[in-house]
Amino acid sequence: MGIPMELYFFCYYLNKINSEFNEICVKTRVYQFEQLFSDKSKITNERDAVFDFLKSFFRKEEADSSFVNAVEESTGSLNIDVAIASHENWKLRLHAYLDGKSSETFEPDVICFDNRCDLGQWIHGPGQERLGKYPGFTALVDNHKMFHYAASNVVSLNQAGKNDDARKMLDNQFNHFSEQVVDILTALRKISASRKPR
Repeated sequence: MGIPMELYFFCYYLNKINSEFNEICVKTRVYQFEQLFSDKSKITNERDAVFDFLKSFFRKEEADSSFVNAVEESTGSLNIDVAIASHENWKLRLHAYLDGKSSETFEPDVICFDNRCDLGQWIHGPGQERLGKYPGFTALVDNHKMFHYAASNVVSLNQAGKNDDARKMLDNQFNHFSEQVVDILTALRKISASRKPR
C-alpha cells in the first residue's frame, strides 16, 4: 500500500518550509551578531561586549545590578561548564550510536523530555523563577526543548531504518539547537563571572 499523494505533498511542503525557516534563522542570527558587534571601537573590553550582548538579548536597557544579581543567583545552583559539556557531548554520543559504535540504549520517548537533565531541571526551577521574565530566557527554554526533540527524532529515525535522515537531522536541526543552547549558556556564564573577583 503506497503513501497517499496528499500525505506525500504535505510532508514535502512541510520539509520545504522547515528548510526555509532554518535558513531564515541562521541569516537572522548572523545579522544580529553583525549588528551587535559592528562598531568595535565602542567595545572597550570583554565585559562591555558581554553586557552589550545581554542587554540586546534580554532586552534590558542597562545592565543594572538587579539583572546581574538575578543571573548570579539563578546560576549558583547550576554548573554551567558541566551543562555545556553535557550538551556538546550529546552530538558525539549520537554519532557513535548512528555509526553502531555505542553500547548505550537510547529511548526516544525518554530523550524528548527537556526537564529531566540537570539543565532542564534548572531551567524549569531556579532559572524560570529568577530569569523567566526575560525574552532571552524564553529562547533558552525553547531551544533546549527543541534540542531534546531533535535528539529524540534522530534516534526514532534510526530505529525506523532511516539512518541517512537521522544523520541529516543530527547535522542540521539538532546541531542548530545545540549551538543555540551553548551560546546562551556561555553568555550567562560570562555575565555571572563578570562581578566575581579575579
